[in-house]
Amino acid sequence: MKAELVGINGYLIKEPEYFGAQPHQLQGTSYEALVEVGGRYCYDSFSSPNSRSSKDYHLHIEESGHYSVWRHSMIRLFIPFGTDVGTNRDSLLAWCYSFRNEPGWYLSEIIHSENHILVCNLQFLKRVFKSYNAYSRRAESYDSMPEKFLFDLAIEIASLKAPLIVSSPDLLPELHELGKAGKEDLDSTTSRERNDLDSRAFPANSYWLSMHLEGSRSWSHEQVRHAFEGGPSQRSTRYVKEDIKTSFEDHPVFQRALDGSLLSDFEKSILRDAREAVINTTDDAYNALFTILGKQLEAEGVDTLGARKQARAAATRCLPHGLRTEGLFTYSLREWLVIFNQRISKGADEEIQILADLVRTRMLNSEQLPQWLKDKIEKESKSKQQLD
Repeated sequence: MKAELVGINGYLIKEPEYFGAQPHQLQGTSYEALVEVGGRYCYDSFSSPNSRSSKDYHLHIEESGHYSVWRHSMIRLFIPFGTDVGTNRDSLLAWCYSFRNEPGWYLSEIIHSENHILVCNLQFLKRVFKSYNAYSRRAESYDSMPEKFLFDLAIEIASLKAPLIVSSPDLLPELHELGKAGKEDLDSTTSRERNDLDSRAFPANSYWLSMHLEGSRSWSHEQVRHAFEGGPSQRSTRYVKEDIKTSFEDHPVFQRALDGSLLSDFEKSILRDAREAVINTTDDAYNALFTILGKQLEAEGVDTLGARKQARAAATRCLPHGLRTEGLFTYSLREWLVIFNQRISKGADEEIQILADLVRTRMLNSEQLPQWLKDKIEKESKSKQQLD
């Protein structure tokens, strides 16, 4: 099991060496690099010298339409509703709240203030921009629309953070054109992003943390199924050929039974034999299915690359829950606190308890997180040691 803090508010904080990245990978801004990390975990492509360059990688995301990795790209906007923002306050506020049911858009009032903090991601912007851009071109009062004010701010910030993704008309034409049209009208005093990490007034869902996590697929199913505010990018068994014999994650209860003194040597030998039987049987079945079904698909006329991918997908049916997996998991501070309180509990599976506690410990020991945030984590959640 493994847990490392690798991103804060959409920015990568780890060096490329941590991921084993090739020289042509993780180029561009640290904001773009975090998105790329999410995608490369899915396809296990950090070690590949022949993989796409960073720019080609982002272009492929646009071409394929698979924008899920953009959920790691958080954009934080400070909206001074208490001042003249150049548009009607009530109209702008109502418009902002109209998106509250949309995934990837989080608006919260700053404590003891009329001002708000907005967090959105590039996947959200991409999803709404086509319909918005088509509407705005027909609108006679485009320059006074609340949408124009807010979207121009988001585009300005996104283009500064992610020039490979947003600024290129080849990658995001809707955002590029709209941002270019409204750029001259921006008010720099209100459009700047607030990066004041020491502000206790900011709500917990305006601060986002990205973790590199490694555990069993049994654990990852639970992690993905129960999370609300966030985005996971997990190793894909469709694109990566697995080796069960070298990638099996023992359950903590199983390992404790082997290491302890409560069982007899005979009982421990039964456990070891059962483990080996599971690993060898599933590994043999997986490889047989992959090989034979790949031949079947090629005989049906499927190209070699497509046949391998489809055969891997079919062979995953026999992969065990103990197969090791990894990925990038980005959640708001509010969501991490929910995870800590739900998972560091006696009712949770022990592997889930250990990983949640490890994440909590990494955050508390991080030198890159402000003290107020670590104090909040410590105050509003318990460690596994306190639970025991």
